Amino acid sequence: MKRYASGVLDVPPQHSLDAMRRHPLLPAAVLLMTGIIAAAALPMHVIWLAAALGLSLVAMTFCERARRPAAATTALAIGIACAGAWSCAAQQRHVAATGIARFARIEERPLTARVHVLVPPDDDAAGTNAGTLWTAAVDAILTDRGWIPSAGAVQVRSPHAPLHRGDHLELIGWLRKPDRALNPGTFDARRTLAADRIFARMRVPHLSGMQPISAGAGGGGALASLHAYLRAKLLEHTEREDPQAAHTLVALLLGTRSPAIDAVTHAFAAAGVAHLLAISGAHVVFFGAAIWLLLRLIPMRPRWRDPLAALILLAYILATPMGPPILRAGIAVVLALLARFMGRPRALLNILAAAAIVVLILRPTDLFDAGFQLSFVGTAGLILFAGRVHRALFGSFLARHRALAGLADSRRARFRARALTWLCGLLAASIVGTACTAPLVAWHFQQLTPLAVLSGIIALPPVMATMAAAA
Repeated sequence: MKRYASGVLDVPPQHSLDAMRRHPLLPAAVLLMTGIIAAAALPMHVIWLAAALGLSLVAMTFCERARRPAAATTALAIGIACAGAWSCAAQQRHVAATGIARFARIEERPLTARVHVLVPPDDDAAGTNAGTLWTAAVDAILTDRGWIPSAGAVQVRSPHAPLHRGDHLELIGWLRKPDRALNPGTFDARRTLAADRIFARMRVPHLSGMQPISAGAGGGGALASLHAYLRAKLLEHTEREDPQAAHTLVALLLGTRSPAIDAVTHAFAAAGVAHLLAISGAHVVFFGAAIWLLLRLIPMRPRWRDPLAALILLAYILATPMGPPILRAGIAVVLALLARFMGRPRALLNILAAAAIVVLILRPTDLFDAGFQLSFVGTAGLILFAGRVHRALFGSFLARHRALAGLADSRRARFRARALTWLCGLLAASIVGTACTAPLVAWHFQQLTPLAVLSGIIALPPVMATMAAAA
């Protein structure tokens, strides 16, 4: 037995077990990711995975009744991994009974369909001979019995046309399954599109085969209508004054990029701060903080500020494209607000693990997406190392300035000490975030920007100010 700083004889603390108890969702998220990786790397049948999941749950129940906690925990771990593998395999193979993929074959077949635009074509592809690619959701198809409802997404290749998200069209073209890889190691279009639950391709050879039913008719549902309404409101008065600035506001607040801001996009990428232009967790956190500050000005019971702020933030998230960074940050902030509302401690790693589990349940293949990896690795690095780096680099410096501010006992000195604290915290966060995500950036984008830390600090205030003006 050793004597510790408290002066009490005790057994050594079990830091790993204590951390596991404080963050029970962290190992669950890791096991879920392990199952998804296994399903993507190995050929696994959905039925066998479902059977393994059921057997592991039955084994866990029997072990719990037999009072064997280690065996029950092992069975639960196997069950979570099997659940991740089953979810990944099922989402990449399962097609609804009315899905458009049911009508696709290896060879092309003629098809007339009514669709609404999910991902519009890129204007940079205008004028190319190969046409342009875009993604649509199928609403109905024409058969010998007339129009019948259908479902599912389809990748469309067509001559270039000015389309927008939510536009409702009638397409006349040719349907087929995506091509498989011709040789080992080459690009596999079928597997790549299946990761986004796209199991069919449609080729529209002529513009006459794209008949608009209604522009922005809300074919994408209430969320697409909400997004289109907010986008139109932002552009209503600003586009006439400065189109580039207007579309930049839309990109910062709603996450919709237009080819009109390609120059701005390239400038941000060259400076290493492209993540500030792409709507991400920082934007969600800033929006949530702004909502919280505004609600403090409204006379109401303080207890109800948290759920009201969570509802407003949830509505904002639904108006965005809801990519992995948005979902991660939104779920984390909403869980933090609800934990505050219920008086529970906020375990940041546990909240981050909960966000990862929700994102992966919705879209398991997002695990292999650069946005998911950068978002979660960067956030985990900030939670684990930002405080330590801040204390190691600036602890004594800030302590000295706080002591001097206390001795001076003036408003100017206190403001200066507070500003230095914020600046050092921002610098430490930029260092940790850049260091944690640099290997992933080099792997996915084959580039490293050594000045990204400095440029991020310089660019963050104007980006946040612009986002506040857009809101």
